Amino acid sequence: MALPTRVGKHSLSLAVDTGAAVNVLSEESYKALKRNSRGGRWILRPSDLNLSGVTGSTLQILGKISLPVRLSKATQPIRTDFYVTSNFKLPSDGLLGLTAMKSHRIVIYPKQNSVMYCGKRHTAMKHPVPLATLSPVISRSTERKDGQNEELQFTIPSIYAPKRPTDVTEGWKEVKATVYGDQEIPDRVAKRITIRVPDAPVGSDICLDGIGPIKRLAVESTLSTVREGHVTEALVVNTTGGPIKIQHGLLLGKCLSYDKKVVPEPLEFPTNSVSSVCKSAVDTELGQAPTLRSLVNVVDYPEMKHSLLELLGQYRDVIALPGEPLGVTDRMVHHIRLKPDTKPVYIPAYRLPHSQKAVVENMVKDMLDQGVIQHSHSPWNSPLFLVPKKDKSFRPV
Repeated sequence: MALPTRVGKHSLSLAVDTGAAVNVLSEESYKALKRNSRGGRWILRPSDLNLSGVTGSTLQILGKISLPVRLSKATQPIRTDFYVTSNFKLPSDGLLGLTAMKSHRIVIYPKQNSVMYCGKRHTAMKHPVPLATLSPVISRSTERKDGQNEELQFTIPSIYAPKRPTDVTEGWKEVKATVYGDQEIPDRVAKRITIRVPDAPVGSDICLDGIGPIKRLAVESTLSTVREGHVTEALVVNTTGGPIKIQHGLLLGKCLSYDKKVVPEPLEFPTNSVSSVCKSAVDTELGQAPTLRSLVNVVDYPEMKHSLLELLGQYRDVIALPGEPLGVTDRMVHHIRLKPDTKPVYIPAYRLPHSQKAVVENMVKDMLDQGVIQHSHSPWNSPLFLVPKKDKSFRPV
């Protein structure tokens, strides 16, 4: 049973598998999803999880991503993690595992070839296909009077037919990207490295194709602009437990080059996640304070700076500038649930250098004054220490 789903504006087919402990996504579908979005919208995070298939063979995990999956437009997105694997062999883009179905209360009806979610019936596909890689055209779904959704109709091109003229890669040229200079990526670190794309014109935009040929090194599908010398940056993630060294001239992977400016699709955020916020002083020009304008640095798309400032000014009350209160929300109350008979853990305070004691005292006083923390008496204790930031100030941890 495979369900037709949507991630943003893109299609994804997920097979329902009660025998799967986690959600799985194929490498091909992940790359297609990143390429279709034309930007680094879904970041691949490192993972040490070891998985095996029903045959006992080990799945090669490249990392994990968090996706907002919708079964229909009328339902809330299912926000869950998917593990990207390079040796996934199924007639669908991925698997929806038992844990995700239980946590989101998805009920399966095998005889009706459907599932129930949020009080609505969702019919599975009659012929499962990997929708992300085939880029199908989806007709509008209709809702019946009994609350059930009609099956989504998919137009799948023949494997013998040429590519449709409306393919998402129309206007893009595939070029190779190589490493510029020797690079070393520490373990479990995402790092920007310089790459060279000799076949991409200076000033053009490139979108890296996602996962590269270097094992255990994820190449994020980011959008960047080619500078003089045919160089630009790529974001790579070391998913291993040790450092990875790559030499100058090594093929990092293929990317798509486009000689016109591309504006990435806007991200979808929930509208009710923030409620009560502490408003700052009255802003000036275009709704932003002069300090906000000075903090905005647009490198790749300078022509979009005015629009960005207008957007930031529209939501100025949820942006805290240096020296301003962070604000609060009353939408959620935080609870820590402990197992019965759990014994308190008390770790004594760390010895801080004399130069940092005054810094800690001032930080604690400021957080007390702002209402971020409050006095309490507890058998639990965790030490506080300071982490230096780039501007030579400290962050309490």
